[in-house]
Amino acid sequence: MRDGYRKKSGMASGAAAIASALLLMILSRYAGLRPDLLEKYYSSSINKTFISILSRITGLLPISVGEVLFFILVATLAYLVIRTIFGIFSGDLPKRLFNTAVFLAIVYVAFITFWGLNYSRISIREMAGLTDTEYTADELYEATLDLAGIAAEERLEVELDDTGLMRVTGDAESVIDRAGKGYDNAWIEELKGDYGDAKPILLSGPMLYTGITGIYMPFTGEANVNIAVHDLLLPATVLHEMAHQRGIAYEDEANFAAFMVSRNHPDADFRYSGAMLALISSMNALARADSELYGKLIESMPEDILRDIRDYGEFWKEYEGKTEEISEKINDTYLKGNGQVDGVRSYGMMVDLVLQQYYQKGHF
Repeated sequence: MRDGYRKKSGMASGAAAIASALLLMILSRYAGLRPDLLEKYYSSSINKTFISILSRITGLLPISVGEVLFFILVATLAYLVIRTIFGIFSGDLPKRLFNTAVFLAIVYVAFITFWGLNYSRISIREMAGLTDTEYTADELYEATLDLAGIAAEERLEVELDDTGLMRVTGDAESVIDRAGKGYDNAWIEELKGDYGDAKPILLSGPMLYTGITGIYMPFTGEANVNIAVHDLLLPATVLHEMAHQRGIAYEDEANFAAFMVSRNHPDADFRYSGAMLALISSMNALARADSELYGKLIESMPEDILRDIRDYGEFWKEYEGKTEEISEKINDTYLKGNGQVDGVRSYGMMVDLVLQQYYQKGHF
């Protein structure tokens, strides 16, 4: 009798989880129709407070709780999938399919509730008081030239290794410890707040082969950073993941936030890294838009900056391969599934925001 009751109760709970996931899926698709209400009642209020508290709690532990949880979730899903496959031969396939669906539903409900609705909040463009305006290749060239000048100026204060290449001050742990100083002086109110520090990923070295430089874990409120990445963009990467922690969901917007926050950081390695993030993105955009202007830009750029960029490119060549391709496809699917229709290409779309900031505000 009790076993029958428990079975019915479990089925009812599972069905409720699946129904909740379907309702939230619909809600998440239509939430973007009123981003102002979502911003007021979720992103800048309930969710901001929740993530702030959650990240400070998980921040009490020296390791990334999110990284451990990630492997637990992957292992659980693999176990359920294997059981589902064997269910074809054992005759209880419907039950095992149901159990797998319930697990996925619970994970989805937690994701959307904890953080996922931020994909529909107002854009960082609106937060910064910018308008969506297109600019010509000539205007892109001028802005990129100015970015190169800013990077050259900031580079005068950074530490260099024996070969004259940029290196961060201290080690990766030092970068993580100092990152929050930028957000203390964030140029928009939505990015301010009291959050837990970023966390280094334990498997940072192997993760280089996936091309992944950081992961925000919404279930724990942790900004996880691959500390094995090249020094050039390590500080900017930490700021990028911390932007996700503050509810900036889209990659191009998180990159823009990292760049702008770096401008007010008291430490030169952060200011230079942020400037280089924007510069490299703008250079890539200019190369696609006008090869002649790109060639003109390269001729005018300081050699030490070009050496830093070349060294950065050489660093990543070692990790190119099939694993990176698979990881990129998974990431591309995830981004498109959350409304980022350009997929991984949106990582370079921060240039639009950089240009709008430059020409509409008159400065970076």
